[in-house]
Parts: sequence; structure tokens; C-alpha cells
Amino acid sequence: NKLYHSSWYTLGCAYIKKEDYEKAIFAFGNVVSYDESHGEAWSNIASSYMQLEKYKEAQSCLEHAVKSCRQNWKIWENLIMLYLRSNQFMRVVSSIKQLIKMHKMDRVNVHLMLKVANCFISKFWSESSTESDESVDRNKVVLFDLFDQVLNEIPKDTGILKLYGRLVQSLGPDNYEKSFT
Repeated sequence: NKLYHSSWYTLGCAYIKKEDYEKAIFAFGNVVSYDESHGEAWSNIASSYMQLEKYKEAQSCLEHAVKSCRQNWKIWENLIMLYLRSNQFMRVVSSIKQLIKMHKMDRVNVHLMLKVANCFISKFWSESSTESDESVDRNKVVLFDLFDQVLNEIPKDTGILKLYGRLVQSLGPDNYEKSFT
């Protein structure tokens, strides 16, 4: 019965445990058809889509989930991974800033920041980039600002500090100075 959304939610969890992701999507779909603001159900649909390697659908579901579960760092972290996968640099940055606002600095580490740097490089700095010089410069400032924010929160993380130094060296010191103006 569709009216018992808690039963559908439990059934969806059971299907995930059995690794039957199509049925899990159906069960959680019944939950969100009853209550569109059920962030956990949206997140579980996204998780199922990720298991099926349907990343666009997963991203859409996580974007629904975060509307009602803004303080759920796991949802933000999953969104970051999907945004990185599709080189959505600005969305990666804004999602990491959400983690910073939630004081989840244990989730922001050198491995994540390396992925952010690689996302920037592949989107704006690679030979195949079609971005304008203005866009590249503007996004360098965004990248440096993010590193500044992270290092303000965790100043003793030598891994992130070294990565930041390498980026400044690679992108040029004149670009570093732009981020402070």
C-alpha cells in the first residue's frame, strides 16, 4: 500500500542490502512520491543509481536530498564525488564550502583537495580546455580562495599546504597575488 511510506522505506533498505538496486529505486520512489522532502529516501535512490553506474540520475536525486537534509554531510560528500566525476568545478567548490560551514573538516583532506585541483586543471588548464582566459583567471581565484578557507580551518595540514604551494608555483605567482586583491 502506497500510504505506508515507512514500510516502503524499510523495503527499499532491504533491497539495497540484497543488492537489488532496481527494486530499491522503486521502493524509495514510492516514499518520495508520498513525501517529496524525504531526503534519506532521495539519498538512497541516489546510492542505488550509483551502484548501477547511472551517475546523472544519482546526482539529480542527491540534489533533491540536499534540499531537505542540508546538514547531512554524507549527502554533500556524495554530491562532491559526483560533481568531481563530471568536472563541475564550481559545484564542487560550493559543496566543499558547505562541509566547512558544517565544521566537517575531517572530511576535507589532502586527497579531496588533490581531486579539486585535478578538476580545475582538467577543466581550465588542460590543452583541450575551451574556457576563456577571463574564466580561467576567475576560477583560479576561486580555487585559491577555497584553499585559503580550508587552510584557515586546518592550518597544520602539511599535505594540503604543500599541494597549495605546488599549485601556486604551477599556475604562477602573479595569479596567486590576484586572489588577495
